[in-house]
Amino acid sequence: IDTAAAGQGLAVASRFLVEEDLRSRWLVQAFAATMRGGLASYVITIRKPRQPKPTESVRRWLLAQRGA
Repeated sequence: IDTAAAGQGLAVASRFLVEEDLRSRWLVQAFAATMRGGLASYVITIRKPRQPKPTESVRRWLLAQRGA
């Protein structure tokens, strides 16, 4: 979470850990899809990543894993 907040990429986090940061818009949910398991997780990043192309590549990869 700290790495994402520092603009270094994405993080996968349980909603309760980042709820306040999402509410304040310090962090944003990177995409609408969520991963479900025993606990819900969200992929988060800063609003304007320093490296948007790699961030988007990871986002696409994670979305592809949902159907795998």
